[in-house]
Amino acid sequence: MGCPPAYPDRYNSLGDQGRSRRVAEVGSRLMARWIVGVAVAAMFIGATPLVAESKSRPSNIDPALLAAAKANPNARFAVIVRGAAKSAAAKTAPLNGGGTGGRQAGDDNRERVKRAQDEITSTDGQRRTLSIVGGASGTLTGAQIVAASRKGSTIERIVGDQAFDVSWEAEDAAAAATEAGIVAVNAPQAWRSLGVSGKGIGVAVIDSGVADHPDLAGRIVARVDFTGEQSNGDPGGHGTHVAGLIAGNGSASNGAWTGVAPQANIGS
Repeated sequence: MGCPPAYPDRYNSLGDQGRSRRVAEVGSRLMARWIVGVAVAAMFIGATPLVAESKSRPSNIDPALLAAAKANPNARFAVIVRGAAKSAAAKTAPLNGGGTGGRQAGDDNRERVKRAQDEITSTDGQRRTLSIVGGASGTLTGAQIVAASRKGSTIERIVGDQAFDVSWEAEDAAAAATEAGIVAVNAPQAWRSLGVSGKGIGVAVIDSGVADHPDLAGRIVARVDFTGEQSNGDPGGHGTHVAGLIAGNGSASNGAWTGVAPQANIGS
């Protein structure tokens, strides 16, 4: 239908007014939706920090150690550092058995050790490799410990390296020893009746090395590396096991698992 010829301007004006009203109504609805959307988004964004904070990654530093480090940034602390795994897949790789999984686990542990060593490379004092746990021990200043708390990608955990004071009495040790092998060779009877416990004797263990362990605390008197890897720990674990059979004093098991000469010194 065409527009009436007598009133073309009036017709067009009325049509424009109708369209304007419809556009205004649609615009109002869109504006209302936009305002509601902005309000919801603002509420969500405001709540997000609370959710993120509640699910934040826990500190990789022992809380007591971190508090002491913050209070004494220039002091030196004896620590044990465990490096982070290089990937989630490596974390779940089996530690024993054949196939690729075992190799992946070995590679992962070496990567952990390297990262732990890198963390304490520049520190003063002696640094020791702790291959069994994928770490190293040494000293860090309080400021370095605080800085390490932000390195979740390379450092899994840092704890204080505590010293153990151990005493050994033949009667108490003989009564506590329950491991079948020690009982079978009558070692507890020899401690009690003959007064021999290996004290003052040094035993050389030529094996995979000997790691620091509470059962041997203060009695690993020498370490020699024949491999050229500059490792003073025990990458394989076997040497520490043998040293425990010889001279472990049972500190970690309340005397139940003890070596045949629990006061002997160890060289590795």
